[in-house]
Amino acid sequence: MKPQDYITSGLLELYVYGVLDKHENEQISSLINKYPEIRVEVEDIELILMELSTEISPAASPQLKSSVLKAIGSTEVDEAPRTSRSLSVFGVIGWAASLLLLGGILWLFNLNSNLETEVQVSNANLDTLEEQLNQKERVIANYESTLEVVRDKDVTAYSLPGNEPVAPDAYAKAFLDKKNNKVYLDLAGLPKPPKGMVYQVWSLKLDPLTPTSIAVLDQFNSDQDKIFEISNLPETEAFGVTLEPEGGSKSPTLEQLYVLGTV
Repeated sequence: MKPQDYITSGLLELYVYGVLDKHENEQISSLINKYPEIRVEVEDIELILMELSTEISPAASPQLKSSVLKAIGSTEVDEAPRTSRSLSVFGVIGWAASLLLLGGILWLFNLNSNLETEVQVSNANLDTLEEQLNQKERVIANYESTLEVVRDKDVTAYSLPGNEPVAPDAYAKAFLDKKNNKVYLDLAGLPKPPKGMVYQVWSLKLDPLTPTSIAVLDQFNSDQDKIFEISNLPETEAFGVTLEPEGGSKSPTLEQLYVLGTV
């Protein structure tokens, strides 16, 4: 913090009132020796406190003076010139008023700290809501992009039915864009792969049967819409998806062929 930050923080007032802990007191004392402007500010605070004490003391009524002197055992309750003891008593009254002022300052200081905490919590909540909104906007943008692909006149849709007996209930869709040599695979109909296993996509030529790996879907579980875009396709007559060990395989494991469809 800069010297001006300490001056406006309220810590110097608390230092003068003697309510800071040992560490904070040592820190402020060091700053007083280091920065003249902080030393001047502390002296001004002390002066204001003393002036407040002095101004409040004369306002005490004779009855209050008499009561205070009796309470401390004094027998001089007449209007004789003030002794050093009577001045000390009414100085205490001024200091008591100053302590009331201190209580108000401490209350305001705590109130300000609580408000700052509430503002920080509110800002954190706003950041979370903003991130959630941005995430939803990204999902919507992905859906809109997918919708454009499905409706494109140059894109043809093909079904990839589940393969018995491995996954008879599985299904997939392939949206083939021959013009741009890419395919969009909708694999939402595939079950979540077990730990240590991944789905691998194959482009197939049927005569003779020649499989070519075109994608290892190691991000399948984290992908929300389960639609995968694959570019730079080889000559393709069919698409198949197999379940392979993590990292993929050089050739398809036909015993784990989940979906297969010609195009």
